[in-house]
Amino acid sequence: MRRYLLISLGIFAYCASSIANPVADYTSTIKQSINNSPQYKFIGFQLNSRQMSPAIQLGRLLPSIDIGGSITATNILDKRTIADGDIAGGRFDSIQGLVTLTQPLYDYGAYKDLQSAEETAQFAQQDYRTNYQQFLYDVSYAYFNLAKAIKNVQYNSYNLKSNKQSLNELESKFKAGTADVADYETVKANYYIAEADYAAAEREEKVARAELRKFTNNDDDVLLYNNDFKIKQPSLNTEEGWEELTMRSSPSYLGSMHTKESKYYDYQSATSSFMPKVNFEVKYSPGFNDVSSLGNPVFDNSLPSKGTINAFYFGINLTWNIFAGVTDYAQLKKAAYDYQSSEFTMIQTGRVAQNDAMYAFRFVQLKKKEIESLRKSVAAAKIAYEKYKERYDQGTTTITQYFILLNQYYQFLIQLNNTEFDYIMGFLSLYKTAGILTAKTVQDFNNWLLLGQDVEL
Repeated sequence: MRRYLLISLGIFAYCASSIANPVADYTSTIKQSINNSPQYKFIGFQLNSRQMSPAIQLGRLLPSIDIGGSITATNILDKRTIADGDIAGGRFDSIQGLVTLTQPLYDYGAYKDLQSAEETAQFAQQDYRTNYQQFLYDVSYAYFNLAKAIKNVQYNSYNLKSNKQSLNELESKFKAGTADVADYETVKANYYIAEADYAAAEREEKVARAELRKFTNNDDDVLLYNNDFKIKQPSLNTEEGWEELTMRSSPSYLGSMHTKESKYYDYQSATSSFMPKVNFEVKYSPGFNDVSSLGNPVFDNSLPSKGTINAFYFGINLTWNIFAGVTDYAQLKKAAYDYQSSEFTMIQTGRVAQNDAMYAFRFVQLKKKEIESLRKSVAAAKIAYEKYKERYDQGTTTITQYFILLNQYYQFLIQLNNTEFDYIMGFLSLYKTAGILTAKTVQDFNNWLLLGQDVEL
């Protein structure tokens, strides 16, 4: 008797009518994440904050104006006049004011601190690039991980249905006494395994959705890519090429260079403790029955202490701290150690960046070969189970053998799906390591994977 199995494969079907949420492609998801993610806003404001450091240090080299004053009302109750006519009692109010303008003429430490702050601002730009590219990579991982999880749920659901059908078929035969107990128990075990795999796939999908929602703050579904997208080779086809590109554009390495320069200027600034500081000063002191100190004791003592007093002073102030114990020497030594440490940190950062680029390039090459092999395996497994389906329909093979091949086909599909995810993320990791993961990269990957366009990567 001929037996027919009605198994819905529909591997690449995506039923839009059953989806309540909107569907976003890769580019749209990145844009939503940029608009909605607090993480992205944080790195932007962090950059703005760090960029203010040069302006803060520049203020130490620009003119400063200080204004101060006081008004005092005094009333001596026992009023009397002494022989010389001075008042020894009654009201004796006073007003004191001081306007000071200071212009640094020579401040070696302030100048070097400004240069250090400028290098720190340059580091902040590179650190922003690092954080921005990591943000793009994290959102990309969440997007493609959800796409992988959705497809794995589909494949596991098909596998579960086929195992359920196989179990029902063998159970009927076993009860009728026409099936071997070993075959029946094997099929039952396979069904429970498929059931567990499906439950695990569903959990992974829920976790993946939550991870993406952390960036987008919505529940949009993602547009899936086909498992037959065109495999591409990185535009630079050698490890050396990617290592050289990384040393030219890696934000982590460039940032370490700016940190080293900043520490060098900090060291030079520490030497300023042994150098003089020269300021040009202008002081004006309006007052009544009181006067502010203008910085020159001889001049201050010559001013009257009663009546209207308006004093003006300008001059050059030089201070030179010749000796301040061991503090200045210790700070200088610490700054020297910090500079040497930053120099070796820069070297290590460069080596790590080169090694990461080499690893990422080799990883992409490895996954490319695995995908090519798995696609052949999927095609061969599909032919095998279709042939055995014909034999089963003709009654020349058992349902157990047929479903073993069908299960193998689904396992190859899941393995291919996981490997393609690794390949895509490896590609993005290579770009991130080299410092060239940008919004244009996102658009190129969207056109390549989702729209099937031939783009140059």
